[in-house]
Amino acid sequence: MPSTLPPLRRHGGLLWVLVYGCVPVLLLYASTRAEPTTWLGERVAVAGVGGAQSVRSSMLDGVERVWSEYLSLVEVAKQVEGLERTNAQLRMENRRFAALAAENARLRGLLSFSQRHARRHRLVPATIVARDTSPFFRVLRLRIDAEMDGVRPGQPVVSTDGVV
Repeated sequence: MPSTLPPLRRHGGLLWVLVYGCVPVLLLYASTRAEPTTWLGERVAVAGVGGAQSVRSSMLDGVERVWSEYLSLVEVAKQVEGLERTNAQLRMENRRFAALAAENARLRGLLSFSQRHARRHRLVPATIVARDTSPFFRVLRLRIDAEMDGVRPGQPVVSTDGVV
């Protein structure tokens, strides 16, 4: 029973083998010839192969460029991750330093307050142990560590910001 496929499809593999097998042989023949003259088939083969090599080279250059840019982006992403970690650590350290600076300023204010008023008034240090703040009332509960001599309920409480 005869094949119903067209001849090109039926013998396409053989055609490719012949083309890709013959072209290198023709090029080898052309490069080893002693005489510089070329024949038409040789020129066509060289032009065709040269064009194909140029296309292949351009495609490989494009793939190489894309791959190189991808690897560069991966490296940049790693650097960004490292910088973000360092930035987070520095922010945390900055907040800690800001809290220490605020505490230092508060303690310096207390020290200068006691130095300014200790000559005229008897100062007794106290610690706030409870706070109840509402929109209408502000109540503080104090603990006095010094002896209670001369301290009575209802006496004014003074801080560095004024009367409490």
